[in-house]
Amino acid sequence: MRKIDLYQTTQKKILKSSTSVFFLLFALLLSGCVTAHFTEPISSFRNSINASSSAIGAYYTQLNEFEREIYLDERLYSTDLQERAVSLTKDGKPTSLLGNFSAQSIKARTDAIVLLGVYAQRLGDLAGSEAPQQFAEGTKILGDNLFNLQKTFEKLGNGTDSTAKNYFAPIGTIVGVIGSIYLQGERDAQVKIAIEKGAPAVRNVMDLLQKDFTDVIIPLQETGLKDKLALRVGYYNDHLGDSFQQRKQMLAEIATVASQYNGAINANPVNLIQTMRGAHEALVKYATSPKTPQNFAELISALETFKNNVQEVSNAINQIRNLKKGE
Repeated sequence: MRKIDLYQTTQKKILKSSTSVFFLLFALLLSGCVTAHFTEPISSFRNSINASSSAIGAYYTQLNEFEREIYLDERLYSTDLQERAVSLTKDGKPTSLLGNFSAQSIKARTDAIVLLGVYAQRLGDLAGSEAPQQFAEGTKILGDNLFNLQKTFEKLGNGTDSTAKNYFAPIGTIVGVIGSIYLQGERDAQVKIAIEKGAPAVRNVMDLLQKDFTDVIIPLQETGLKDKLALRVGYYNDHLGDSFQQRKQMLAEIATVASQYNGAINANPVNLIQTMRGAHEALVKYATSPKTPQNFAELISALETFKNNVQEVSNAINQIRNLKKGE
């Protein structure tokens, strides 16, 4: 009887041990799959960041266009002969004919977004690596224009771009963090550096971008389109006695401007920045947590949401552009 009990006990131990080994091997296999497939989602994240840079840059450019169009509309529809005159400056300050953001200011901000993508790529390389490796390109991967980005913001901040100076410190921090990551030492130590120093600066830049939109771009855009619409509506109502064809053409312009306004409202860039922030936070969490399938799935979900939002905003911007072309 004792022999039977001893045999059964031994069999249970063997079964339990085999089961443990199986689950351990299964977990290791999944972990290996996560690491092996990590490059693709990070590349997708980088692509989404670059697409965001283009979309957000288009918003800065469109704001200049809206302001210019309003300025010219006011000259065109004015009943005062003196108010019809066009000028580059007024009272020593640039008029809206030149826009609120210079080409250099717009490029600096879009380059800042590209810099966020480079940081995410470096952090992703760290998070997905199980062994130290070299970055062949080193700091040169950024290119001279991104390394000079901090100086660009400093120069802009000393000029007419009042919000540029706020970007100076976090941009410098991100550039410094990216330049110091080479994966030559312990991976976990490098991840810690990237998270502790880089992540707060990345959050800061995203906050500044969002503040640009909420405090400057969106209000001016909405006001500009409303003013543009109001000028046309007022002009139409003052010319109700015009010919059918003239009124038809003016109503078509009113409809186009109304559609532009709706399109601008739907293509809210703040949502884009928020989903970008969510993707970044998911990447930070993954980089500092065990590489489990669940954590990986959460990261993929956040990256997919960000990617879809970029596409939605890009489509809305294209729609506005097509409306301006009359398509």
